Amino acid sequence: MGRRKRTGGSGRAKIYPGDFDITWSEKRNYWKKPKKGSKDPAELIRVCWLQVTGTKTVKTGKSYEITFNISFTEKSFGWNGLPLFMMYKIGENGNSTPIKIKPLEETETKKRFNIPYPEEKLIVKIPGDKGDEKLCFGFYETQSNRWKGGLSIHHATVKEV
Repeated sequence: MGRRKRTGGSGRAKIYPGDFDITWSEKRNYWKKPKKGSKDPAELIRVCWLQVTGTKTVKTGKSYEITFNISFTEKSFGWNGLPLFMMYKIGENGNSTPIKIKPLEETETKKRFNIPYPEEKLIVKIPGDKGDEKLCFGFYETQSNRWKGGLSIHHATVKEV
C-alpha cells in the first residue's frame, strides 16, 4: 500500500510544486510547472520576479518549521548574491512576515538542499489553543530586478517541532 500525503494539522507534510501558487508559471517560457497533485519538481527557466507560495492546515498552539527543497539545473544563472526572502502568515487575512535568508550560491547541479539553511531555521508559532489554522508560506526574490533561472523546486516541508 502506498504512503499518503499528510494534510492534517500535525507531524510533517510535504507540499509538492503542483500545489504551489507560482507567479508566471502559466508561461511555458518562464516555468515548467507540474500538474496539481504531481510530485514532479517545478523548473524555473527564467524570471525576473520569483514568487512561490503554498498553504498548510496546522494546529493552534504548535510550532512548525518551514523549508523548501531545491536544486540547481545545468542552466542555472543569476543567483549569486541575490536578496532572498521567505514569508509566512497565519490565516488568510493575517499579516505577512518576511524573513531574509542567505543568498544562494550556484553550486553543483542536481544536488538537492533545503532553504533556509539549517543555521537559519524558519519556525512559526501558531497562536491559540484549539482548532486548526491555515499557515501560508512562500519563497521570494522580487527586489533585484535581475533575471535568474535554472532552479528546480522539489517540495516544501511544514514540520511540527
